[in-house]
Amino acid sequence: MVRFFGTGLLLGAVLVAFVAGAVGALPQALLPVPARHALFALLAVPVLLREIGLVRFPVPQNARLVPEEVQHLRRWGALQFGFEMGTGMRTYSPSALPHLALAAVLLVVPLP
Repeated sequence: MVRFFGTGLLLGAVLVAFVAGAVGALPQALLPVPARHALFALLAVPVLLREIGLVRFPVPQNARLVPEEVQHLRRWGALQFGFEMGTGMRTYSPSALPHLALAAVLLVVPLP
């Protein structure tokens, strides 16, 4: 079961990273490097302030628990749930750092 969950988790995360890299190619092609870095810094400051506890604001999340049907689907249920967790479509998010990493992929990190 753990193997299928881990596989789904990896597949979901790779999908998000690929889409973010492809979509991020557009602002990286249109905006100059200093503008992209400044925009990323503007996004990073509130996130980092939130992480050290100086400001409070909610982060986007899909706060849903594991559905009961997943247990009945055995391996495929674990794979599906892992994929949903990997994409961020079914998870609690106590931190804003994953959103900052996504912003970095969109604005700063070039698609290899």
